[in-house]
Amino acid sequence: MGEVDIDFKSSVPVFDCNVSLGRVHTRRLVVDSAEGTISAMDHVGVGHALIHNPYGVNYDPVHGNNKLMESINGIPRFIPQFTCNPATFDLDSFSKNVEINNIKAIRMEPHKQNFPFVNWIVGECMEWIVNKQLTLFIPVTEFNPEEFYNTIKMYPNSKVVLCDLHYSHVPWALPLLKALPNLYVEVSKFSISDSLLRLLEIVGASRILYGSKFPYQPMGPQLYSLHRWGISESTLKAICSGNLEAILGINI
Repeated sequence: MGEVDIDFKSSVPVFDCNVSLGRVHTRRLVVDSAEGTISAMDHVGVGHALIHNPYGVNYDPVHGNNKLMESINGIPRFIPQFTCNPATFDLDSFSKNVEINNIKAIRMEPHKQNFPFVNWIVGECMEWIVNKQLTLFIPVTEFNPEEFYNTIKMYPNSKVVLCDLHYSHVPWALPLLKALPNLYVEVSKFSISDSLLRLLEIVGASRILYGSKFPYQPMGPQLYSLHRWGISESTLKAICSGNLEAILGINI
């Protein structure tokens, strides 16, 4: 197995793009508090995290987004990500709330919220996302690939991040990334023998983002793996923080 560094901490700045904060009804989480999340971040050297609230996905986006802002309570290391359901929300009210809270990232989970990712549902929201230069995050388990491709193809100036990519999604997800140059990918669940090499070949270093899917998974393993691939420090910095900062348009 080789030498394992049990006291590992990242050697480069880290901005985790896939962190949830809050309780869920399906299981008891090891960590569901801001304090516990910060402790986990400190343990492996994660400086900042893009945070969403699971209540906004599983129940009510408006209430979930309010709970998110309350739970992060101005903590500068937490960057809020709002959840939206374009099938049911009021875009004007949502847009105002996004502007007031300086939100840069939007999350959709269509299957959980029972709507198809098709233009006659999400088109107005996608136009708004592009106009506001926001970044859309969406798990690969949450859409029909053909519907997703046909819709995103209509918005070439959008910035969309595929989350939770798993080896079982390889047959269609990698061709999707190749076909749509405005797609990015986070690597929290993508653990196969040549995972990073394949992504680097298909999309290049600028479209890969570090994410942990904390607290459903620990923050350390994927971050540790990225440090052991033998990639250049500039590539490591880009994947761990720089790419996310660039697409969100922030500098932390």
